[in-house]
Amino acid sequence: MTKALNRYYKTLRKTLICSHASKTRFIKESDAFVADFLIDKPDATVEELSALLGDPVVLSETFMETLDPAEIQHSKRMRSICKILVVVLPVAIIIFLGILIYYITKAQSEIELTQEIVTYLY
Repeated sequence: MTKALNRYYKTLRKTLICSHASKTRFIKESDAFVADFLIDKPDATVEELSALLGDPVVLSETFMETLDPAEIQHSKRMRSICKILVVVLPVAIIIFLGILIYYITKAQSEIELTQEIVTYLY
């Protein structure tokens, strides 16, 4: 049952678009609700827990309706920035390393080695 409950909470965390503090508070409240239910009915099945809590997507949408819209907007913006960084940063690093390697090899090919013999006459 723990595995199914962990999957439920994972889905719930993914669908919650809010600050970390709000998400943690809501997950703790849900966890306390489940713990209370399991005290009353220790042999409860996953289906009974799912029926009690409802669909995780619907539950997260219901919770987000109680939040400040500015908090949700901020969280959406931060998610978008993180997604962009995950794509752009590796590409920028690869381009930078490619240019660096190109200039290093070009600089090495332009180096001309000469040998001079110096003789001193007294």
